[in-house]
Amino acid sequence: MAQLIIESPSTRTTQTCCQNCGHSSHCGTGKYATFKDYACDGGEYREVKICEHCRCSECNNKGKKK
Repeated sequence: MAQLIIESPSTRTTQTCCQNCGHSSHCGTGKYATFKDYACDGGEYREVKICEHCRCSECNNKGKKK
């Protein structure tokens, strides 16, 4: 299985989480995960978009204030 590189809790800057993907808030941007391919496939790092739009409590509150 390709190796998934996940952000550690120490790198998180917010306590709010996206309700779409479960990762830390990424308001206004997509969320990407970095994978390392199998060695037989070259062992390259690849970025994969895992969430298109953040849906955290901060984003939801911004939408309600309009």
